[in-house]
Amino acid sequence: MKHLLASAAALATLLGANAGAAIVSAEADCDITGTNPNGIQCGTNDRRDLSNVEFSSTGDGDFFSLGLGGSATFEVDPAFNNGGVMIEVTNGSRSNYVETVTIAVSADNITFTDIGTFDNSQGLTSFSFNVPGGPFSFIRFTDETTGIPNGDGFDIDAFSVQAVPVPAAALLMPLGLAALARRKRKA
Repeated sequence: MKHLLASAAALATLLGANAGAAIVSAEADCDITGTNPNGIQCGTNDRRDLSNVEFSSTGDGDFFSLGLGGSATFEVDPAFNNGGVMIEVTNGSRSNYVETVTIAVSADNITFTDIGTFDNSQGLTSFSFNVPGGPFSFIRFTDETTGIPNGDGFDIDAFSVQAVPVPAAALLMPLGLAALARRKRKA
């Protein structure tokens, strides 16, 4: 029995430390202020399809264009803290399309805290960010691009965040209750 409990504790610790998260809802504010040569507006083609954003640290090449001044907010479950990764896509020369995004987090989808502003001017497509405090359930990406009147803003392929670890003790609770029930039956 001790071996079983030790194995369960080790498994619970691993599961708690690596608990995965997923996007449970998403919404976009499509305030495109520029004049895009392709006439791209919210929801009119693949680059404006919010479901293109995946919860991943690698991405797949499909993306969502925020639109100049636009934003997208994602609810993530379970809650997250510590940090994350965002994958950006830029077609063409980055020197011609320097795009900027501000990332903010919230516990209640009302009060957001900015955690950083990033741009692709250095040729980066993967951005790591820290999330101080928490836990948070919402992450918002807001386009802050300037100087590209014919662009459609920052393009998000994917993002991931670190889930708040579930305490190993909470995962062991059912096993402990079963052991108590068994002990009670023997008595």
